[in-house]
Amino acid sequence: MTVKKLASIGNSFGVIIDRPMLVKAGITPGTHIALSVEDGAVVVRAAPAGAQRTRGRRRQVAAPKQREV
Repeated sequence: MTVKKLASIGNSFGVIIDRPMLVKAGITPGTHIALSVEDGAVVVRAAPAGAQRTRGRRRQVAAPKQREV
């Protein structure tokens, strides 16, 4: 497992992914990637052939935080 720190980039956040990890995933510079959330984890994959880049802002609303009693 590799541990990285999430960095602020303008109004967003980012993480640098090391080249060996990208090579194992088959991702090269210019590759479109698909992001998803699965079982509480952010998953990054090479996008399927023919996939279009998402344009504009799509916001997902987070579930309300549970209060501790």
